[in-house]
Amino acid sequence: MSSTFAYSGLTTKIRAMQGKLITDKEYSLLSSLTSVTEVIQFLQKHPGYCDILPDNTDEDFYHRGRLERQLTISLYNDFAKIYNFASLSQRKYMQLYFLTYETRLLKQLFRELTNDGEIVSDFSALAPFYEQFSSIDFEKVIHSSSTDDLIDNLRDTKYHEPLSRISDIQNPTLFDYELCLDLYRYTVFWKKKGKYLSGTDLKVTTEAYGFMIDLLNIEWILRCHKYYNMTASQIYAMVIPINHHLKFADLKALVEADSISDFFEILKSTRYGSYISEDSDNMIEKYFEALMLKQNKKLFRNSPYSLACVNTYLYLREIEIEKIIKITECIRYSYSSDVILKIISTDTEIY
Repeated sequence: MSSTFAYSGLTTKIRAMQGKLITDKEYSLLSSLTSVTEVIQFLQKHPGYCDILPDNTDEDFYHRGRLERQLTISLYNDFAKIYNFASLSQRKYMQLYFLTYETRLLKQLFRELTNDGEIVSDFSALAPFYEQFSSIDFEKVIHSSSTDDLIDNLRDTKYHEPLSRISDIQNPTLFDYELCLDLYRYTVFWKKKGKYLSGTDLKVTTEAYGFMIDLLNIEWILRCHKYYNMTASQIYAMVIPINHHLKFADLKALVEADSISDFFEILKSTRYGSYISEDSDNMIEKYFEALMLKQNKKLFRNSPYSLACVNTYLYLREIEIEKIIKITECIRYSYSSDVILKIISTDTEIY
């Protein structure tokens, strides 16, 4: 079966969904609003959000936690729409992709248990998605009473073994749990993608995730050098053990760099050196976000009848949700429209 035939329906469906994404003109309008109420009222009329932000909302709906919860549900809804439209082989990949959402949920649960001593958010609306796509006992994990209880409630899942090693550490921190989940997610995804994918699908997914992992490793190593003054052995423990365009020798040199200047000098000789310089140090996250956005769009443009359509759309939706949340926070603090647009911009000139 040709890729064009296999993906014609799915690509058409995703292009239609992509047409409901917020445009640059609409972001300009959102940034000029003066209250979170106005933002929600705008979204209630927007085709991408009217289904999950009904008009008859109570005052509680305008609180940050409730809005973010509804935005998350909209992302899960889109995932389910794509899954229900996909073929059997495409669904197998999407079940692997769901690792992204599982680990994000678990990180949020660990965050609340660590910071608040209990789970304070209402995750009940996500239950149908976890019943369909996950092996996690959703009801158990969202009612965990402590970090140890959460790990125990994951006993029959793939997450128990790596997390149980963390619980053996004396006084583990939130950082330990989140790092463990990130390393597990990327490592498992990288190992298993070849089991479900071949041909163009394997190529575009390898490129998208390999590129992202390289950038994450660069960012994490730089942060360790700049903000935490970590030793090389401490940094190695944080590195995702996967090499794509950033070869192991390059990774080793970056980890063992003697200074920030040396770090960027070493980075110059890598595939990513032409994108990032020491001048961009203070904007490194924005540069990486812009790089990822351009990379995903390029893969979709070059291989529209492949999993690039799924990967790129879901990435664009995550970026959109992050922008909406940033806009609402900026409006709460009375930032000007120009400042807000600068904060959410992904138009950094990188190549």
